Amino acid sequence: TQPRFSSWRAAARVTTCCCMRILTTQSAPRFQPIANMALHATRALQPTATQLLCSAVHPAVIAVRRVNTVTPCLRDQPIRSAAASLQPQNPFAARPNTPSIRVQRMSVMAAAAAGSKGRALVSVSDKTGLEELAKGLSAAGYELVSTGGSAKAIEAAGVAVRKVEDLTGFPEMLDGRVKTLHPGVHGGILAIRGNDEHMAAIKAHNISTIDVVIVNLYPFRATVTRSPPPPFAEGVENIDIGGPAMIRAAAKNHGDVTVIVDPADYAELLSQLQSGEVSAQFRKKMAWKAYQHTASYDAQVAEWLWGQVGEGQPAPEMSVPMKLEQGLRYGENPHQAAAFYTDLSLAEYNKGGIATAVQHHGKEMSYNNYLDADAAYSCCCDFKEPTCVIVKHTNPCGVATRDDLLEAYRLAVIADPVSAFGGIVAFNRPVDEKLARELREFRCEASPLSVATQ
Repeated sequence: TQPRFSSWRAAARVTTCCCMRILTTQSAPRFQPIANMALHATRALQPTATQLLCSAVHPAVIAVRRVNTVTPCLRDQPIRSAAASLQPQNPFAARPNTPSIRVQRMSVMAAAAAGSKGRALVSVSDKTGLEELAKGLSAAGYELVSTGGSAKAIEAAGVAVRKVEDLTGFPEMLDGRVKTLHPGVHGGILAIRGNDEHMAAIKAHNISTIDVVIVNLYPFRATVTRSPPPPFAEGVENIDIGGPAMIRAAAKNHGDVTVIVDPADYAELLSQLQSGEVSAQFRKKMAWKAYQHTASYDAQVAEWLWGQVGEGQPAPEMSVPMKLEQGLRYGENPHQAAAFYTDLSLAEYNKGGIATAVQHHGKEMSYNNYLDADAAYSCCCDFKEPTCVIVKHTNPCGVATRDDLLEAYRLAVIADPVSAFGGIVAFNRPVDEKLARELREFRCEASPLSVATQ
C-alpha cells in the first residue's frame, strides 16, 4: 500500500518487525501508546484482505492486521520462528481453528460471572452515590463491569471492577464514541433467560448475561444551557449514544434485567438485591422510568438542534419534557384530579416564574392558587416601575404603580376590595416586613367592607 515497498507482503514484513520491537520494549514510555495500539490491533477480529488492501493509514496497524489474515494472531498461537511466520501463504486460505484473544477473554469473564450471583454494568456521568452503590453490589455478590471514569471511581472506592473491554475484546475508540455498542454487551442484556435459543446463541459466542444495568447520560442539558453557549461541536459531542442504547435494551428486557437511571433508586435496588430477588413490579417501574428518561433527553436534543436550524420558526413537531412537582388536592373543581408539573424545555431554562417559586409559608397550594398566581406574576412582569397586581379567578381586580410599594398595594386593594379578599397579590419588588404585616392584617382581621371604608 506504500510506494516505497515493492509489495504488500514486503511492507508487512518490515512493519511487523517494527511492531515486534515495540512490543518487546514496552518499558520505554515514549513507545507505550504505539505498543498499546499494536496490542489492541492484535485483539481485533481478523479482517479480510480486501479491508486491508483498501486502507492507506496507520501502516503499523495495517501490517499487523494483514499478517492476521495470513496466520492467526501471534498472541493466539504457540511462538514460532519469525522466518516460518513470514513464509508466503495463500491470504484467503482458512486459518487454523484457534480461539482469538477476544474469545479467550470473554471466556474468562464468563467463568468469573459463573461464580457470582450476577453481573452489574455501571456507566454513569452523574456519580452521586456511586461508591455506596458499588460497595452494595459487591456485598450482594454481583460482579461489576464498568467504563472509563466510572471504573476509575469504583476502583478508587476499593471495589473490584472489570473494564467493559473485557466483555467486548475491543478498546474504546473514536474518542469514546464507541465503548459499549457491541454484542458482548447487548447480547448479555437482551437475551431472554427463558428462551433456549437465545441462551444457546450467547453461549456459542461466550457472552455472559448482564442482570443489572445502571446508566445515566452525558450532561447534555447542562452543557447547552451554559452561558455563554458552547460551540455547536461541543453540544454534539454531549449527545449520548451508547448510554440510551443500553438503557432501552435493559428496559425492553425488564423481565430479566433491572435498569436504573436515577441515583435516587440505588437504595431500593440494593435493598431488593440483598433480600435475594428484585421484584417484577420494581423492574417494570424502572423500565418505565428508563424510557421516560431517554424520551426527555431526546426531546431536549431535538429542541436544541431545531434552534440551530429553525430560523425562529415553529418546529413542525415537538415533545415537551415535564417533571411532576406536586400532586394537588383537586383541579379547578372538587371532582377533578390535578397535578403540577414543571416544563423542562430548554426554552424555559432559568426563566423563573411560579413553577420555580419557593413556598415559604402556608398550606399546600391548590390548582386555582397556581392558576391565579401565574396570572398575577405574568401581569406584574409587564411593568418596570414598582407595581402591585391583585388577581381573583385569573382576572386582575386591582393594579397600581407607585415608588412606594406599600402605597401601590393599598391603591390596588381599593380598586376592588371585595374581589381582592382571598385573591393573589403579586409584586415586582422585594416585600419588606412592614408590607408583609399589612398583607397579614388584611387577610386575618379585616373584612372587605371595612377595607373599603378605610
